[in-house]
Amino acid sequence: MDCLSATGRTLLDNETFIVGGQKYSAKKSTNSITFSTNLFTVRVVNGTLVATLVSNNIPPMIGGVAWCSLETNNDTVFYMFGGINSITSTGDTTFTNNFYRYNQTIGQIQQYDTTQQVWGGILSSINENNLVTSKELSIFPNPATDKIALKLNTNETIKSIKIYNNNGQLIKVVNYPNNEIINIGDLANGLYFLRVETDKNFHLGKMIKK
Repeated sequence: MDCLSATGRTLLDNETFIVGGQKYSAKKSTNSITFSTNLFTVRVVNGTLVATLVSNNIPPMIGGVAWCSLETNNDTVFYMFGGINSITSTGDTTFTNNFYRYNQTIGQIQQYDTTQQVWGGILSSINENNLVTSKELSIFPNPATDKIALKLNTNETIKSIKIYNNNGQLIKVVNYPNNEIINIGDLANGLYFLRVETDKNFHLGKMIKK
């Protein structure tokens, strides 16, 4: 994980921020990787480390956290830039150079809108109505709670499964899945998009985690 620390009038002493990072499977295999979207604060209270979840919608980051700082109005804890690739409504993946911050006054992650030149909500790269799912791909059960199974009605070999959140950000990658069964128990509830890449093509799907 990427660890950050900052000091300032509005921050508690010895408070550390932990954000992002990669989470491998419980079997210590690199076959399945999930990118954390959590932001925690860690403090020492009476000699004990206390971790508090601040937000669970951080844009997935590998090494894109920049620095900790407070603005003159003391509302911004730190800034983040970049992140990992996102998916468009046509299923193409792109790299991002977005700029984010955590605004502690309102307790939200904000993205900088370069068009309006203002801070606001996280902008999605996906228009769900324009994303055409593949008829050859079946996902069940859907909605699901802990696992999903995939069925591809072609003779193609699945090379990887990429799962994107509702903002179009990549949060989980499974390479060469066994029996096309995917664990989604580590994902937050919500809508997700799947890009199933094969040796010949790619196929798009949608699922709901509940």
